Amino acid sequence: MSVSKPVVQAIASFGGAATIGAALGWGFKKLLKVILMILAGFTALIAVPLGYLTYEGVITINWDRLYALIDSATSASVSWFSTVAQTVAVAVPALGGFATGFAVGFQKG
Repeated sequence: MSVSKPVVQAIASFGGAATIGAALGWGFKKLLKVILMILAGFTALIAVPLGYLTYEGVITINWDRLYALIDSATSASVSWFSTVAQTVAVAVPALGGFATGFAVGFQKG
């Protein structure tokens, strides 16, 4: 039984992408843990004292500006993810392998 060349290429593309995806998924989870620890430290050292000072009336927060800043950051991140998704969607076998490997690596990380 002979397997055609495109099938072999698709399988190789899937396997290589799965390996890369697993490594990146594992690393991404480790990085995410570090980022969350930093955010927890930021909250404890900065946000809690600022919240207390706001509660006591020492400082005021411009909520309209804060909401605008959050909206701007959200729009920029959605735009970036949309661009990345359009770029990655070109190679379907590799994308499937990468996604599978990423999920496995993220779970094991």
